[in-house]
Amino acid sequence: MSAVNGSLKSYENVKKLYGARLAPDFFLFDFVRTDELGLSKALAWLLDPAGKHSQGGRFLSLFLKTIQLHWPEDVCLKTSVKLEEHSDLGRVDIILKSASYICIIENKPFADDQALQLSRYFELLDQSGASIKSIAYLTSDGRYPSTKSLDANLLSDRAQKGQLHLISYRNDIINWLSECKAVCEADRVRVFIDEFIRFIDRTFVGTKDMTVTDQMIDSILLSSDNVSAALEIIAARNLVRNRLFFMLEAQVREMSESRNWETKSHGNPDSKFFSLVIEFSKDCPYFFALEFQNTNYAGPVFGLQRRNEGSKEIADEGSDLRANLGHGTTNSWWLWYREASPTDQFLPLNRNWDQTSAPWTAIFDKTMASCIFKTALNFEERLRFTGVIVDTPN
Repeated sequence: MSAVNGSLKSYENVKKLYGARLAPDFFLFDFVRTDELGLSKALAWLLDPAGKHSQGGRFLSLFLKTIQLHWPEDVCLKTSVKLEEHSDLGRVDIILKSASYICIIENKPFADDQALQLSRYFELLDQSGASIKSIAYLTSDGRYPSTKSLDANLLSDRAQKGQLHLISYRNDIINWLSECKAVCEADRVRVFIDEFIRFIDRTFVGTKDMTVTDQMIDSILLSSDNVSAALEIIAARNLVRNRLFFMLEAQVREMSESRNWETKSHGNPDSKFFSLVIEFSKDCPYFFALEFQNTNYAGPVFGLQRRNEGSKEIADEGSDLRANLGHGTTNSWWLWYREASPTDQFLPLNRNWDQTSAPWTAIFDKTMASCIFKTALNFEERLRFTGVIVDTPN
C-alpha cells in the first residue's frame, strides 16, 4: 500500500501549494454554535418562509414532505416559525403554525428525553385547536422516544394517527438539505446549506472528506497489487478492529491499576451491547461502561451502569450526576448515560466507528484510553462526593 501512502502525501503537498486559493480545511461550522440550540436556530432559519434566505416557503414545503405532511402552498407561505416557545407545558424547540395547521419539532441531536416530555407536548397540541397537528421527533439516528417521555401505547396511537414522525439527521435532514440546495437560487445560502450537510456528515455519520477518499480509491486502482492488498485489508478489518479494541482495554487497565479498578470487556465484539467496563470496587453498586448499542462498533453510549437491574439510589446520586455532568438518561439498567458525540465535553467520540478511522487511530496513540480514564475518574469522584463510594480503613 506504499502507493496509497505516497498518493496521500501528494494530496497533502497539493493542499500546501493551493491552500491559500482553495482553503480545503475551512469549515464554516467551526464558527457556528452547534449544540442543540444552535442547530435548532439553523433549522428554524431555513424553515421560516419569511427568513432572510429569501426563498419563501420552498424549504418548509420540502421539509414537510420529508416527514410525509402535505400542507397547502398558501398555508406554508403564511407559516410562523418560533424558536424556544415557552408554555406551562414546557419549552418547545421549534413550532410551526399556520391557520389550523401546527407542527412541533423536538430536536434531540445529543440530549435525552425529559420525563413526560412528549406527553406534555401532545397535550399542548390538543389544546391548540388545530385540526392538523403533529410532532417531528428529530434525533441523530431516527430512534423512538423513550417510554418515560411518552407511554408506549400512546406512542403507538399517535404514530398510527400520523401525529408522530421519527426523523434523523443522518438520513432525513441530509436528504432534505440536499433538496433545499437543489432548489435554492441564492449562492450564499447554498454555501450555508452545503456546510450544514458537511457538519452533519462529520458529526453524525463520521464521513471523511471525499477528496481524501477519492484520492485513496484512485491510488488503489492503479495496480492489481494495490487492489489485492486493499481487499486483503478489508477482509481483515474486523479482526484488526477487535484487536485494537482489546489494546484499548489493556491501556485503560494499565492506567487504572493505581486506583485498584478492574477493567474488562463484556460481551461479543461482533454483537450488540459489547462494552468496556470499569469497576471502581466490588462494593460499589455502579460501574463505568462504554457500550456499543449496535453491531460494528456503532451507537456508543457511556455512563454508569447498575450492577443489579432496577437497584435503588443510595443518596440521590443520579441528580448529582445530572447537576454536575449534564444531561443523561436513566433507566432500570443505567443510573446515567448519554449517547457519545464528537462534541461531548467529557468523552468526545464518533457515533459510528465503522465509518471513520479516527477512533481507531486514537486507540493506537493511547489518547482515547487517557480520555476514558479521565471520564471514569469524574464519575468516581461524584460517587465519592455523594457517599456511594466510601473508603474503608485498612
